[in-house]
Amino acid sequence: MYISPTKNIKKEDCKFYHTVKVGDEIIDGEWDLTSCIDDYLSNFDFKGKRVIDVGAASGYLSFEMENRGADVVSFDMPDGSYWDHLIKRGYEKPKAERTNGLFNSYEYLHEKLHSNNKIFRANIYDPLPDELGEFDVAVFGTMLSHVRDPALVLMNILYRVEGYAILINKFQHCTHFMNPNTNTWWNISHQDIVKIMNYIGFEEVSSTDVFPKLNGDPKPYESILFKRC
Repeated sequence: MYISPTKNIKKEDCKFYHTVKVGDEIIDGEWDLTSCIDDYLSNFDFKGKRVIDVGAASGYLSFEMENRGADVVSFDMPDGSYWDHLIKRGYEKPKAERTNGLFNSYEYLHEKLHSNNKIFRANIYDPLPDELGEFDVAVFGTMLSHVRDPALVLMNILYRVEGYAILINKFQHCTHFMNPNTNTWWNISHQDIVKIMNYIGFEEVSSTDVFPKLNGDPKPYESILFKRC
């Protein structure tokens, strides 16, 4: 069920989604959360919590939560998969390959950081298997806008969550269909995500403005902490 991380991966074969520190070395990524990571994670106390990190990518959030005392399962799509695309006549699906070096970077960091995080990869639209058990916390780090059915994703994951959920996205904006030819589908408003979460059985606890840097440029996001009602 869990993926065994590959050993001895070369750094040059990796694509680092997030900036991360390994020993004395700073490895630059597309996104830099190092100055805002506590706010990004809603200043939540992860000690002793079992956490599922949804859309783990290079694993920066997974490793940060592990450092804070969490038992983490890093969940991402199967190797060779791609983010949701609009399909039209003449569309050719990209050739399957090891997913953009992201999995290489995760497994590289897993080894370098001596991590005990578990790796789980499956179709995000399928319910989580019983074997995964229950979680105290689910973290959705800026990934809901990248899936065509964010409500189904939330329902599938949160069905297995007993305690809390942390959702990070540009929730301040109105809901609309956007950039369908890129990797982004939706902007979901704060009001709408709270309604969806209420229906699923979670209530808002707090909201934190956070400014992760994309290629050095701060971007306005919101981290919302929810608790099961």
